[in-house]
Amino acid sequence: MKLRSEVKKAIGYGAICAIAYCTVYISRDTLSALSPQLTEKAIFTTGQLGTLSSLFFITYAVGQLINGIIGDKINGKYMVSFGLIFAGLCLFAMPLLAAVPWLAYTVYSAMGFFLAMVYAPMTKLIAENNEPDLPTRCNVAHSMASYLGAPLAGLFAAWLAWKQAFRLSSSLVIAMGVVFFVVFTVFEKKG
Repeated sequence: MKLRSEVKKAIGYGAICAIAYCTVYISRDTLSALSPQLTEKAIFTTGQLGTLSSLFFITYAVGQLINGIIGDKINGKYMVSFGLIFAGLCLFAMPLLAAVPWLAYTVYSAMGFFLAMVYAPMTKLIAENNEPDLPTRCNVAHSMASYLGAPLAGLFAAWLAWKQAFRLSSSLVIAMGVVFFVVFTVFEKKG
């Protein structure tokens, strides 16, 4: 069966968005997956982990509102790419700042805001760059990829020491931010 060019393009958009969204959930779920290690080694107390998670979700929610407004005005490629890169940098900083809880709170909160830069602009990019009958399928595919994030974060936590798990997760998110920017730039040049 030969696929028409619009379907091939939609598959390309859907695949890159699915992988990017999977890395969002890896970064979101790394702290939860590492919680047993972090409390066992007295890096964070359970109360501090709860505060980190709460602050993350508050800034994520506020970020959805703010970034939604910003996303209407600028190219979604920039929002998604920079959101991933800066979230990855925040995640990378977590092991460095763990000894100073208020710094860890600040950085993890910032990560929530940066990750809120991803979903809406990604959905907008898919809708704007595909035929009207295809975006729903692409959006379902990238939403389904979110279900892989938690198991992957769990595997990182099971196989690696906590600092290495943070570093691996952050490296994947940063790399995906760069790849997303390059791939969407190529897509734009191809029309």
